[in-house]
Amino acid sequence: MLDALVARVTVRGESLLCASNDRCMVETTPGKRAAAIAAAMAGAPFDLRDIRRTCETLLASLGISTDTRAQLLPHGLTGVQSVHYDRHTYAQEKRAALVAWEAFLLRTDSSRVVNFSR
Repeated sequence: MLDALVARVTVRGESLLCASNDRCMVETTPGKRAAAIAAAMAGAPFDLRDIRRTCETLLASLGISTDTRAQLLPHGLTGVQSVHYDRHTYAQEKRAALVAWEAFLLRTDSSRVVNFSR
C-alpha cells in the first residue's frame, strides 16, 4: 500500500489527496468530506483535528518519536535550529513511521472500519 502511494507521487507527481478516479481534492475539500462522513455515521460529530489527534496519538503508541511525528504530520518543528539549520529531509524516518502505521492498519480489526462511498 505504501509503496503504491510513493510510486504515484514519485512517478506521476500526483497529490496523495487524489481519489481513484484521479480527481484531486482542493484545499477546502477534506474538511467538508470529514463533516459528511461524520453526518453519515450518525454518531458524535468529528473534524480533521480529531483525525489528526488520533493519528498523532496512535503513532506515539507505536514508538514514533515526537520529532518524526512533527515532520510527518505537517506542522513540522519550530525554533531556530529546525527552521534555519536542520536541512535533513527526515525521509527515512518518515518512511519507517509510515511502514509502522501501515502494519498497524493492516492488523486493525476490519469490522471496525467504516467504508464510505459517494
